[in-house]
Amino acid sequence: MTTPPNRQFVRNEDIERYYDTQQIFYTLFWSRTALHYGLWYENTKSLTEAVLNTNKFIVEALNIGADDRVLDAGCGVGGTSIYVAEATGATVDGITLSTRQVRIAKRRAAKSSASRSLNFSRENFTRTRFKEETFSKLFGVESVCYAHRKSDFLREAHRVMKPRGVVAIIDLFLAKSGDLPQDNRRLGNSTILNST
Repeated sequence: MTTPPNRQFVRNEDIERYYDTQQIFYTLFWSRTALHYGLWYENTKSLTEAVLNTNKFIVEALNIGADDRVLDAGCGVGGTSIYVAEATGATVDGITLSTRQVRIAKRRAAKSSASRSLNFSRENFTRTRFKEETFSKLFGVESVCYAHRKSDFLREAHRVMKPRGVVAIIDLFLAKSGDLPQDNRRLGNSTILNST
């Protein structure tokens, strides 16, 4: 499996091409349901558990319920979207730049008990087709790091969020040398933002 291209020089087309060509390796050698590392707690024993920890964290942190419409920004193959829809009854829209990932997510969603509550499409999460104030909840799991300018992601998230909507970001960001103590420089960050 190769690593994603250097994000300083990448275009959205490069990200799409990378995941369209490399998805098979993630499926075979990483996970069929998710592309992320997951949340590893002291008692976590496997990647499957770590991914489930992430899914549960999203539902609990955002307090997602059946009346919510949720955006999964950078949904990959749709694993977290499907979990959220099945666990809560919420309507979930998952978006990714990868055509292949959209096909996989749609195929998996068709087999889900929440299939009618799931929508997947190929979209750039910094410029979506959604109307203003569409979503009550939004999350990005290990995807926001791909935004060329993080402020573009946040601006679009704010645009599509209803008043008092909530955003959760779980991602890995490498701090510049000297910004954080050595042990914290590689830690993932979780952020909960309220839209006003």
